[in-house]
Amino acid sequence: LEKGTVNKKMLGFLKYCVRARINILISGSTGVGKTTFMNLLIKEFVPDEGRIVILEDTEELIVNEPKHYIRLLTRSANITGHGEVKLSDLVKLSLHLRPDRIVIGEIRGEEAFDFLHVVNTGHDGSMCTIHANDCADALMRLETLSLMGRFNISENVVRRFLKMGIHLIIHMVRLNNGQRIVSQVSEFEHTQGGFIIKDIFSLHREIKEDKEVYDAKFTGYIPSFFDILKVRANMPDNFFELQ
Repeated sequence: LEKGTVNKKMLGFLKYCVRARINILISGSTGVGKTTFMNLLIKEFVPDEGRIVILEDTEELIVNEPKHYIRLLTRSANITGHGEVKLSDLVKLSLHLRPDRIVIGEIRGEEAFDFLHVVNTGHDGSMCTIHANDCADALMRLETLSLMGRFNISENVVRRFLKMGIHLIIHMVRLNNGQRIVSQVSEFEHTQGGFIIKDIFSLHREIKEDKEVYDAKFTGYIPSFFDILKVRANMPDNFFELQ
């Protein structure tokens, strides 16, 4: 809040989303703070009850007690070419650990389809990050990685998994002045030609005291899962009307 990465309205909305177990995809380029922001959501808003399984290439996410979590890390092959453990292997392994939420540090390859499969089988509240230029690009990249990892899976199946499994996309950017900010919070709909992104919060530029000020403001669009937020997380009916 102090650095302007988010505003109070957006942070309050994301709090309800995490508590209501909405599946979240965080996108952005290298160094914009995707992992740091996901770490904030987990530490501050995920309830202490329930088990979190964290899957990473390197240990970056920091989860403090009393949260119940298990961390699994990938491993490179040894000098003889054996012993490699990939993220896709960890995703499958995590299903045997009774996870309530599954968190992947960053999706880069064939584990994309495994993650979509997991979030469609009752592990609500899962999160992951992905490199992308905007929300639409994040979905296209996740779809492409899923198809690259599974040659026998059709595009329609992957899109169905995307539609049912990913509820919210958070996109982050780094401005010219070095400030890292959440520029989009969106949901999406499928069309024949691709995706329609529906921004809940989007970036606005203002001039205040001869300085450029950027802030992601509420667009007026009420997300389709609003009723879920009210039932699962007790979000007020008039949340978006409050100042």
